[in-house]
Amino acid sequence: MKALLIAPLMLAAVPALAERTPTPIGQEAEIPFANRDGIQDYRALDDRGLYIRSITGEWYYARTMGRCARLRSANTIGFETPPGGTLDRTGALYAQGWRCQIDSLTRSEAPPRKAKRSS
Repeated sequence: MKALLIAPLMLAAVPALAERTPTPIGQEAEIPFANRDGIQDYRALDDRGLYIRSITGEWYYARTMGRCARLRSANTIGFETPPGGTLDRTGALYAQGWRCQIDSLTRSEAPPRKAKRSS
């Protein structure tokens, strides 16, 4: 009986998850000069992903291999790049001492705007 009740609840959550999933553009990407001011801005989506804006103004979405517990609450994010300084799927994110391996880095649309709070 419990399994029958859970299934409709899970199906009801699917549209909500779809709205939050970033739309990747193309295949795996790289952000050049990430180790030398190549990253201009970033915004955490949740504890699994981060929007990153390069110095050229293009947006990317970095999905981590697992949950990155402090990603949303971190004041600053560090970026670990391979020796060439280009951020790609072999890099990692650092959030308040937590190292979070990147699973995928793709070009993306700009992150969604935050909803305004009503008074």
